[in-house]
Amino acid sequence: MLRPWAMQRWRAAGLVVDLGLITAAVVVIVIWLLLLMQPTPSTLSMGGRVALWRAGLALIGDAPFTGVGLRGTMMALSTYVYILHVGFISHVHNLYLELAAEQGLIGLFAWGFLVISAWAALVQARRRQVLPMTMQATVAAALTALLLHGVVDAGLYASRLAPLLFLPIGVAWAAGGREHGNDLEGRSRRLLGALAPLAVVAILFAWPGSRAAWQANLGAVAQTRAELFLYTWPAWPIQDALRRSPVIDLAPAIARYQAALALDPANVTANRRLGQIALSRGDRAQARLWLEAAYTRQPDHPATRLLLGEVYALDGEPEQAVALWRTLDLSMGQLDGRRWWIGETGTPADVAAFDAALALLRGE
Repeated sequence: MLRPWAMQRWRAAGLVVDLGLITAAVVVIVIWLLLLMQPTPSTLSMGGRVALWRAGLALIGDAPFTGVGLRGTMMALSTYVYILHVGFISHVHNLYLELAAEQGLIGLFAWGFLVISAWAALVQARRRQVLPMTMQATVAAALTALLLHGVVDAGLYASRLAPLLFLPIGVAWAAGGREHGNDLEGRSRRLLGALAPLAVVAILFAWPGSRAAWQANLGAVAQTRAELFLYTWPAWPIQDALRRSPVIDLAPAIARYQAALALDPANVTANRRLGQIALSRGDRAQARLWLEAAYTRQPDHPATRLLLGEVYALDGEPEQAVALWRTLDLSMGQLDGRRWWIGETGTPADVAAFDAALALLRGE
């Protein structure tokens, strides 16, 4: 039978575990329910959290293995999701989606294992009483605040203070990571913890369609590096102009996309990105084929709907164009940018056809 002081220790340790589990459950449930919400006029606003989260998911879908790279969200989101020529927002106001967008699902899972190990270390610290109760409560509160605040914001991660995300994790490790450090059980736990992210990697690559997704991911990274490394406004008025110039070489990215389509002809990322490149270069017929293939597999992607609507408008099908555009938030002037580009590169007939679709959209 446990003594009263031992009972108190176990209850406190159990409270830490319960707090961690409840926090994780709240995080998952809140994100899941909000992402399942149907778009409304309020959530379609670009300032709305849910709209940003959906955009973040769209960006993750292009590079699920590697992400777009640290500090890469702003221009990648504008260029490949919103179809804007300038940066819109630096992060998607959700720590978990931002981690996946910039460092891939592998990076997100790795960070998740760090958090889990921190909770486990806190339990060990409580059992050993190596930290005062107030210090343990402080570290637990910091982890809880980090996880809950991460549901609605990612400003810390997107700033130069990102290393602070690991401060409570490091304190928890320092407090609880030395118990039975040399015995077989302790070594086994550490080994399992180290192998867990590798298991996630294996699962990702074993998933159906993963080979095509990997090729498309590499293509998206190659395209992003080629385009956004050089693109600056107003030196280049719009990303389409850069794609038409000999300054960049998109052949490696295109080869990756074609390899993805050879493995999976319906791969969304490869079809949409190839369609975007073809449309930028004036090959409207080929762009239509690729964008329609992307739309068939993923009809709710904003970039696909906007670009395919542009193709329909230019092909003299304004009703179909408007049907796609009406579901989008166009408050940042995306169609104005497309109209300018068509005026710069298209024929008078193209301009007239696009203007007709715009007039129909605006009810004129």
